[in-house]
Amino acid sequence: MRVIRRIVSVVLILVLVLGAVGAGGFLYLARRAFPQIDGAVHLSGLTSPVRVIRDKYGIPHIYASMPADLFFAQGYVHAQDRLWQMEIARRAVAGRRSELSPNTASLEADRYVRTIGLRRAAEADYEVLSAAGKAVVQAYTEGVNAFISTHGDSLPIEFFIIGLFGSQGVGYAPEPWTPVDTMQWAKALAYDQSGSFSRDLFYAEVLKKFGEEEGQAALADLAPAYDYQNRPVIVPEAVAWERLPSGLAQLGEIDSVAGAGGLDTGSNSWTVAGSRTTTGQPLLANDPHIEIQMPAIWYFNGLHCQPVGPECPYEVIGASLLGVPGVIIGHNARVAWGLTNSSADMRDLFLEKVEGDAYEFQGNLVKLESIPEVLKIKGRLPADYTPALNETSTYDEATNTTAITWNVRSTRHGPLVSDIDKGAAQLGEYAVAYAWTGISINAPDGFVDAVLGVNRAQNWDEFRAAVHLAGTPSMNVVYADVDGNIGYQTIGRIPIRAAGDGRLPVPGWTGEYEWTDHIPTEELPVAYNPPQGYLVTANNAITGPDYPYLIATDYDRGYRAQRIVDLIESSPDGQLSPDDFARIQGDSHNLAAEAIVSYLAGLTAEGDVQKLLDAIRGWDFANQRDSVGAGGYEVFFYYLVRNTFADELGDLMRTYVSQSGGGGIDRLALIRLLDQPNAHWWDDVTTDEKVEAREDIIRRSLNNAATALTAELGADPAGWTWGKLHTLTFKSQALGDQIVGFFFNRGPFAVDGGQTIVNNTGYNTSEGYPNPDRPNSPPARLVDIFRERQSPSLRQIVDLGDLNRSRFIFTLGQSGLPLHPHYDDLIELWRNNAYVPMWWDRADIEQNAEGTFNLTP
Repeated sequence: MRVIRRIVSVVLILVLVLGAVGAGGFLYLARRAFPQIDGAVHLSGLTSPVRVIRDKYGIPHIYASMPADLFFAQGYVHAQDRLWQMEIARRAVAGRRSELSPNTASLEADRYVRTIGLRRAAEADYEVLSAAGKAVVQAYTEGVNAFISTHGDSLPIEFFIIGLFGSQGVGYAPEPWTPVDTMQWAKALAYDQSGSFSRDLFYAEVLKKFGEEEGQAALADLAPAYDYQNRPVIVPEAVAWERLPSGLAQLGEIDSVAGAGGLDTGSNSWTVAGSRTTTGQPLLANDPHIEIQMPAIWYFNGLHCQPVGPECPYEVIGASLLGVPGVIIGHNARVAWGLTNSSADMRDLFLEKVEGDAYEFQGNLVKLESIPEVLKIKGRLPADYTPALNETSTYDEATNTTAITWNVRSTRHGPLVSDIDKGAAQLGEYAVAYAWTGISINAPDGFVDAVLGVNRAQNWDEFRAAVHLAGTPSMNVVYADVDGNIGYQTIGRIPIRAAGDGRLPVPGWTGEYEWTDHIPTEELPVAYNPPQGYLVTANNAITGPDYPYLIATDYDRGYRAQRIVDLIESSPDGQLSPDDFARIQGDSHNLAAEAIVSYLAGLTAEGDVQKLLDAIRGWDFANQRDSVGAGGYEVFFYYLVRNTFADELGDLMRTYVSQSGGGGIDRLALIRLLDQPNAHWWDDVTTDEKVEAREDIIRRSLNNAATALTAELGADPAGWTWGKLHTLTFKSQALGDQIVGFFFNRGPFAVDGGQTIVNNTGYNTSEGYPNPDRPNSPPARLVDIFRERQSPSLRQIVDLGDLNRSRFIFTLGQSGLPLHPHYDDLIELWRNNAYVPMWWDRADIEQNAEGTFNLTP
């Protein structure tokens, strides 16, 4: 027995020693990647010295005498703090992520990205980039590579972990950065902000399920538009909806692998003239809402030419995009700007009649364009991987690699995305081509030139000329300058359709639905110094029905925009301060709930249901984390939507709620139906013995909500707070779900806000519905249904009266390196709607510096 105890003791000691050694090694690998922020480093490629002053929040302010050196240094500091993020992002956008981990999910994602051709489009964009733009991109590229070449022994710890357990081996290091890597990352942002074609597929499936006439009526109820009578769905007569392929709805799944957003992907931005501010000069606010990422999508930096002049015209600060030179959102010495998604419909699905290697167009057979793609991975294909059409694979035992080859087939409208659908063999009569302005080789994009032009702009005319260089994504741009002007401009290459409104897949073989042109730049919506003294954008409708071109049909339904306007106009003294702007950005008032809760007046119940009713009716309509009323209402509303529509929609319900919640479509639908107590939607078609009316479904939903809340959070209503359900976890993109995830992830955190609220946060209630891909999964918990998946990724308030009083905050911290002090130091400030200074004057930057780093030739 003593011998056994001694053996156990020795084993435990060895485990502890090995654990300590392993932990120590882990900490060493993590810390050795921390950036140098003091002293100097000599780098080939520079022409003159550069000074990088990092303030106490880790924000680098770069001072250089020439543009080439300025952007070289920006590339260098991007790589210092976020090299792993840059590496994993460029692999994802190039369709090379499965080279790291060849599982079915990564293979399908790579196959999709390569099929739609983001890399090919990025190459075309680089070809048309101006000579000055190419010089900047080249300088930025050299800066990134200067860091990579000098830090091979101190790379971020992710390289070691992924190399050790993935396909690259222990020596895994990034390849040199290239100019096309920069262009494709800009293209990825455009893709993410261009919406999802899943909504188009949903509309088509509704017509297939209910027939054309009933389907149109159903869509009018399910997705009420801003002005539905004047902007109806135009159903293409040439399509036999009842013969739509059974696999069509699955295309929505492959659309999501590249992160295409639904209506949750939005933003707020507004600017107010000096006549309405306490400073006497304009104020400008912006908070883009983007899917949660870790590290944060944004990287703050200042870029300062010393001196500023014709040879070096840049002096700008704000949020940059990793891999891209310049500042995307921010201000220079004279102008400030913010961006929101315009909701413009810049993508269509064309149904194609394909015969062999040709497709029909206007009575003729046209040869399909075919581009070969090859993807090489370590090992064999996963057992559950399904090959696409035209796909072959070859395993090489000597190198233990598999080469996957397929042909990307395209019509005049775009690549055939149906070729890579899991059910492609059963797609039936139609193939499906994907048209998007962002991948049109005939219309390459000037996004990078636009960014650099905006960074240099000194007035409204120069600013407008610059933003119009960008073709994708289409954005709402708000503007303010130190001369007291405010403005708004729609930008982007928005297609003009010969017929149809973009809401449904259309026949490609007739030629009736072609894109004939794009809305002329000079006719895109614009406003300058409007009489009301403010401009507000929140993904809401841009123009009224008299505008001669179709921009979109699926705008956000306007609850956020209305609330912002209400708060601006209701300022007690008519004068708004930067603090007032901050309160508006953090506003969690649920405007849509006001109308819905009014239908609970007069209802009585018993037990837990009455407790729920009391909580909701006593609620102040603010979705605060400590609010019982907010928690109770959101669960009730979830069941109200489910009990109203799920019996009729069946399997389409998951798609409906995932595509409708963030833009307020389901809320507007319910508000309109609640005014019709005997509408057919209230009847539960699964109950033959009864015809339900509005009150029956309201009571059923209250009962369901009370039962669910009690089961998950207990019988005491004090525990039914919104923050118990509405939480946020920042999760590493590559390692968040692995055993080491605890080292990289942060959270969960209880957070305020919600859908259609100014403090806009997105959650996907489709989690509450059966998932056909996981048929044996247990029912989702409320905390899974309401977990935040999209948030204000950045908040910025610019004071044009004193730029040094401007402020900002973003989700995590400046560093992408775990254990670094700036990895997560902004989380608490961000979730509590606090800010940090956006220092502009060099004296203030130096006074608040944590390090000064010199780059020398």
